[in-house]
Amino acid sequence: MEALWNHLDDEQIHDLSVKIRSSISPHAMMIFLHYMLPAISHADRFVILSDMKRFAPREFYEAVFQLAESRLEQQSFSALKSALDTIEAAS
Repeated sequence: MEALWNHLDDEQIHDLSVKIRSSISPHAMMIFLHYMLPAISHADRFVILSDMKRFAPREFYEAVFQLAESRLEQQSFSALKSALDTIEAAS
């Protein structure tokens, strides 16, 4: 990870992260998120879901949003939902 930080700025790392996540099949991503959403920080959840809200097909984003609701504690989900309400969805 240090090599990335030494050679790329934050925007380049974010773009790389989006490309990696975009290469994962929807089915595999849902399995991954089932386990990862409860384990990662609010900030990381927000980055992942806000990018999906902006760039992924609406149906996939909605499925991930429902998964988050089922996997997170109510307080964590409410905070995530509030943060995501500020992001405009993909058209």
